[in-house]
Amino acid sequence: MSLSPRFTTLVGASALMIGSSASADVTAAQVWEDWQRSLAIYGEDTISIGSTSMIGDTLTVSDVTMRLVDETTTTIIDMGDMVFTEAGDGTVDVTLPEQYPIIATNEDGSGGVRMTVTQGGLTTKVSGDPSRLVYDISAERYAFSMDEITVDDTTIDMDVRIGVNDMSGTYISEPGDIGVYGYILDAGSLDFVVDTPEGENNQDRVTVVGQASNLSINFDYTVPAGGISENPAELFSSGLTLNGGYAYDGADMTIDMVSDGASFSTKLGLANSAQQYDISDNMLRYSGESNGVSIDATGASLPFPIAMTLAAFSSSFVMPMGETDEPADFGISLGIEDLQVSDMIWSMLDPTNALPHDPATLLFELSGKMRLLMDGALAQEQLLENDGAVPAEVYSLDLDTLKLDIIGALLTGEGSFTFDNSDLDSFDGMPRPEGTATFTLTGLNALIDNLVSMGLVPADQAMMGRMMTGMFARSTGDDELTTTVEINGQGHVIANGQRLQ
Repeated sequence: MSLSPRFTTLVGASALMIGSSASADVTAAQVWEDWQRSLAIYGEDTISIGSTSMIGDTLTVSDVTMRLVDETTTTIIDMGDMVFTEAGDGTVDVTLPEQYPIIATNEDGSGGVRMTVTQGGLTTKVSGDPSRLVYDISAERYAFSMDEITVDDTTIDMDVRIGVNDMSGTYISEPGDIGVYGYILDAGSLDFVVDTPEGENNQDRVTVVGQASNLSINFDYTVPAGGISENPAELFSSGLTLNGGYAYDGADMTIDMVSDGASFSTKLGLANSAQQYDISDNMLRYSGESNGVSIDATGASLPFPIAMTLAAFSSSFVMPMGETDEPADFGISLGIEDLQVSDMIWSMLDPTNALPHDPATLLFELSGKMRLLMDGALAQEQLLENDGAVPAEVYSLDLDTLKLDIIGALLTGEGSFTFDNSDLDSFDGMPRPEGTATFTLTGLNALIDNLVSMGLVPADQAMMGRMMTGMFARSTGDDELTTTVEINGQGHVIANGQRLQ
C-alpha cells in the first residue's frame, strides 16, 4: 500500500483546527470566511458543509468535510460542527469537536488508513480584523492516532499514536494575493508510540516509544491566491514559501525489536535538539543540532552491550532551488563532537590498549558559489537519469573547516578554489580549478607505531608510508606534517613544490 504525498498536507489542515490579541473587531462570519479561505488552498472544491445558521451572536456551521482527491488516494476529513461565538468585546470564540476522523483510501482498492484527531480541552479565541486575524489557542492534549491500516483487504495489527500535552500558542492569518500564515506553539511534553509487525508473516514486531519535554514549534508559510500547485516543479515558483523549525529538551526513545524469536533493544537519549529550515523559489536552507546524545544497545545478536555518547551532532546545508542568473550561495557542514564508546567496544578494537581512547571529533564545512542551469526538480531528475546534461556550474569552493581528531592523530585543513567553467579540457570535463589548500597532520608517526605494535600494519608497509608522506609534506613540529596543495592557472597540481600534474 502507498499513500499519496498530498496526505502529508493534512498536518497543515489540522493545524487550522486548533488555531495576542489585537485592537480592532472581528465577527463570527469573518472568522468562518478566513477558515474557508485557508482550507481552500488545497483546492476550491475540497470543502463541503451541511448547513450554516446565525442565531444571535452565534454562527453554527454543521457537517464540515474536506475531500482531497488525486491520482492515487482519496482523503476525507470529517470535521463535524464548528461554532463561532462573538464574545461582545470584538473577539470570537471557536468551539470544535473533541475528536474527528481522517480516512484515506487508495483509488486502486489496495488499502487505506483511518486516523483520529483528538483535541482535549481545546480553546480558541480570535481577535484582530479581516486583514489580520490572530488565533490564541490552548489545549490540554492534541493527538493523532492511527486506528486502522489495511493492505489488500487485510488489517494490519499496528498501533501509531503521537500527542502533545499542555499546549498553547498563536496562529496568525493574513489573507491576500499572497496569503501569509504562521504559528508558534509551545508544549510541556510530546509522546509517541509506534508498534508494528514485521516479516513475511507479520510474526516479528518493532516497537518505538519516546517522549520529549519543553517542545516549541514555529512555522510560517505564504500561499499564492491560486492555491498550491500539484506539479513539483512549480510548487515553489508559484509563490509558496516555507519557514519553520522546532526545539525540545530532555528527549528519549526506546526501540524494541523481535526477529525470529531473538530480541534487540536500543535506547536513545538527547539533552536537547533543534532544527530550522527555510524553503523558497530560489533557496533551500537547513540546520540542525543535537546535544548530549547517548546510545545503548543490547540484543541476542550482539556479543556484549554497546554504549556510546556524543557531545554534539550538527549538520547544515544551503543551495539554490531554481534556475539562477547569477552565482548563488551553497554549502554543507557536518559536526560530530567528542564521540566516546564503551570500554567493552575498545577491548574488542584495541585489546592491548595500544591506542589513545580519547573522544573522537569530526568537523567539516564547505561553502561556495554555484549557478543552477535549470529548475531544482529538473536538475535532480537529470542527475538521477545520468544523461550527461550538466545541471549546475560551480564558481568557487572554500574548505572553511576540516578537523578530524581520532585515536591520537589530528588532521586539520583549509583552502579556497575558484573554477573556470569555460575550460573543461584541463581536468577531463571538469571546470578548471585554481587555488590552494593547506593540511596539517599531527601524531601520524605515533599512530603508525601503535598500528605496527598491534600487528595491523606490517613494518615494511609502515616504512613505505612514511617515505611517501615525506615526499609531499614537510615537518613543521614534533610529529607534525604540513602540506600545501596548489592548482595554478595552467592547470598544474603542485604539493609542497612537487608537481603531480
